[in-house]
Amino acid sequence: MKETIIKATDQEIYGTGLSGYLRATTNAIVKAFGDPTHGESIDGKIRFEWQLKLVMEDGDTAVFTIYDWKDKTSFKRIRDWHVGSHDRDIKAIRSLLEETVRNAKFEMANKGGLSL
Repeated sequence: MKETIIKATDQEIYGTGLSGYLRATTNAIVKAFGDPTHGESIDGKIRFEWQLKLVMEDGDTAVFTIYDWKDKTSFKRIRDWHVGSHDRDIKAIRSLLEETVRNAKFEMANKGGLSL
């Protein structure tokens, strides 16, 4: 199946929340998705963020973010990232991340025992 990754808008990511954790090098994420699409948040809790949309061959989409959260590690040394999404999209996103980002490991966030 042919998939495309494009930049998501602020409106599209509205309502996303922590869905999981991505263990990957910054270099691997940059190689897969380019430079972060957003810099530091107003409150300083996020310094680097990708706002992305997975567009599948059938036209379905899955919006997600990859971001550091309260991490003071230098950009190139970050290895633990947060992934935000709309929960209904997480299976497709998990698959994409593990297939696209070199040596990536994805772990679901604990949401009351939710398991995929």
